[in-house]
Amino acid sequence: MEPYFSIIIPTYNREKHISETLKSVLNQTFCDFELLIIDNNSSDKTEDIVCSYNDKRVFFFQNDQNYERCFSRNRGIQLAKGKYILLLDSDDLYESDHLSNWHNFILNNDNNLNCFYVSDKKLLKENELYVQLNPIFIGHPVSYFFLNPIIPGQVCIPSIILKKHSFRNDLLIFEDAAMWMVLSINNKVVFNHISSFIYRLHDDNSVNETVYNAYFKRLIAIRKITKEQKFTSFLNRKSIRYSLNACYMGVIRYHIANSSKLIQINWILKSLFFFPDYGFKNKILLFFHSSPIIGNLNYFKNRKLY
Repeated sequence: MEPYFSIIIPTYNREKHISETLKSVLNQTFCDFELLIIDNNSSDKTEDIVCSYNDKRVFFFQNDQNYERCFSRNRGIQLAKGKYILLLDSDDLYESDHLSNWHNFILNNDNNLNCFYVSDKKLLKENELYVQLNPIFIGHPVSYFFLNPIIPGQVCIPSIILKKHSFRNDLLIFEDAAMWMVLSINNKVVFNHISSFIYRLHDDNSVNETVYNAYFKRLIAIRKITKEQKFTSFLNRKSIRYSLNACYMGVIRYHIANSSKLIQINWILKSLFFFPDYGFKNKILLFFHSSPIIGNLNYFKNRKLY
């Protein structure tokens, strides 16, 4: 008999976190699920940890080399046998009633297989847990998902829908948003205001802007997808400029933490040139803050500007 849920966990060198993630799934009060772990050819003890779990619902697959995470997600989607697919990163968590919450919500929604479901989430940072509600849904869902980051762990998607699509290997970041945008063109989006998915914030997050320059990758992705015909009719110039400016500011924060003053100034000037209508005063202060001479004044040294 096919399981109700397929939970797909792509992973790579997550020996530090994956055990907690697996326990949070296996301790669910709703038990009709399969758990697919797709390992991206880890070089640490991730495989040993996963294989130590003796549970017939757990299936481990290892890629023959280190691909991008989209490859692992896509492989898991094709292997999934469940009626609904959930995506979970290997450092995030479920509260024990997470699957039960989804099951009840889906039944109350008449088991509609033409819907794409999205939940709220909790954030866990330094052992502090707090709820983060999704922004109010306004406008077309394509525009909503373009402007508002939705973590893969927040979605629940009928297999019959998701198996028709693939996460894009040409996007290093924003590949999840691109998927939600595609799915929302022809499928109804239904928001479930549960928050039993926990997104963990830590220094190893792949979207950590001050460690991995995530916003530069995001900038490349946004420039790419905003030129694609299937999206252009849903996105207005203001929302595109808003997102691009946010990327520039993220790149600036990365370079302030990691790079020379010259590189910082270069990105600040680019942002001032392309987006003078967003945060002009703050960008001018950032410019002076990054100046080799003026930036050493106590006024700028002791002032948080971003």
